[in-house]
Amino acid sequence: MRRRLGKDETFVLAFVRSAAELTERAPRLVAATADDAVLWLAYPQKSSKRYRSDLGRDDSWQPLGDLGMEPVRSVAIDADWSAVRFRRAAHIGRLDRDPSRLPAAEGRTRSTRAPADPPAVAEYLAALPEERRGAVSRVHEVIRRAAPELEPALWGKMLGYGKYHYRYATGREGDFYVVGLANQKQYVSLYLCATVDGAYLAESNAGRLGKVSVGKSCIRFKKLEDLDLDVVAELVRAAADSVPA
Repeated sequence: MRRRLGKDETFVLAFVRSAAELTERAPRLVAATADDAVLWLAYPQKSSKRYRSDLGRDDSWQPLGDLGMEPVRSVAIDADWSAVRFRRAAHIGRLDRDPSRLPAAEGRTRSTRAPADPPAVAEYLAALPEERRGAVSRVHEVIRRAAPELEPALWGKMLGYGKYHYRYATGREGDFYVVGLANQKQYVSLYLCATVDGAYLAESNAGRLGKVSVGKSCIRFKKLEDLDLDVVAELVRAAADSVPA
């Protein structure tokens, strides 16, 4: 068994014992592998009597996710070691998993499943009038898939996704949602509270959104079929990316 990595390796099996070791070794491991190589990471099981580790099967792989890798399979090696196989997200045909559990940004974007909602948000959607429930729920799903990191919450009588802190020159400051969704009496309102290159996202893309009414940050529609959901997903993603980390 070779201990030194070369270039364009087609198969790599590496053993790591801690999150710190994984963080240190991940860049070298990924850089050494071919485009769609077989990469396995072995780690000590929590039940091992020989090794102690802070790594776990489901929640320890963000250093690899930051490099575009997704876990695709896990196996037990013996009583002490388990292993997880990783692939570049670009090479995975279908990602039918909760995007909040996918470490790679590309994996979260391509996930075919919307993340689970907090109970209060699910109750809000279920309580909407029947004639609006389908449209609001569909836009909600698009938002969740496009930017799963924007956690939904109730903001008064509407839904807000994510949060950012603002501060005006006057000294006034506070928190506000990045994306908002509201069922109004005459229409549904979608709010994109972000600018890119000094232009309001909604206003600067009004011509692409469909047969809808658009203000600086607000998109109003009565029928779901009038709204271009592909453009909505693109703009929601842009709004999420515009928020300072």
